[in-house]
Amino acid sequence: MPFQSRLEEIRNITKINRAIFDILDAGKEEIERAINTIKEVQDSIDCNYQFVNAAKWRHEVLEDLLWIISGEESPKSSEELPKLSLIAYVDNYEYIISRERGKNQSFRQFMLLESCYEKSRKLDSENSDATLGFAKCLLKLFKYAQVIQLSDTSPYLASLSEYWYFRSIAYCKKADYKNAQENIVEALKLDNKNKQRLFLKKLTEENTIKRRIDSYEREKKAIKYEMNYLRVLRAT
Repeated sequence: MPFQSRLEEIRNITKINRAIFDILDAGKEEIERAINTIKEVQDSIDCNYQFVNAAKWRHEVLEDLLWIISGEESPKSSEELPKLSLIAYVDNYEYIISRERGKNQSFRQFMLLESCYEKSRKLDSENSDATLGFAKCLLKLFKYAQVIQLSDTSPYLASLSEYWYFRSIAYCKKADYKNAQENIVEALKLDNKNKQRLFLKKLTEENTIKRRIDSYEREKKAIKYEMNYLRVLRAT
């Protein structure tokens, strides 16, 4: 997979950097370790087709450096590696195809569900289950603005915690984190089963500008008192 290949490239570059120091030390043990490292990197590059440009280029430079410093040639890669590489490539390709196929199938299913929920809402505009199901489908179909505007046509949604939760997700997807936070707090307030409901209410009531100013003044007085006390101690 692309992510794994990118991670492997980073590992290879790290190994190459270590091998450079071994080659520059030019000791027998260091040279042998560098040769083994070069072989590991070479085998890894052969097994990963994607995102190996930087590692491959550095690997070639490292081979030249090894030859210049010690006169040693890097080991040749195994003949079986290309075959193994091809198998790994095919496996990754099949995984990507199956994943994309699953996404497309899921997308079509949500489009069908959206249509069904919309028909149900036309038959019964006060059906909260149908409207919430419709909102969930809109989220899955990346129609975030429609989720947010849904309460304009269905005002009763304002009393449902689940809808505020969906709105919070929609705002979050639009990178509007201020509104996302406000909506999730509203969802928690409306959820009678939520154990933190009373705590949130208390926190909202107490978290005022006046409370913050009073707290600041108290801390300032305490600091002033401590500073005066230290001055007296120094004077004595």
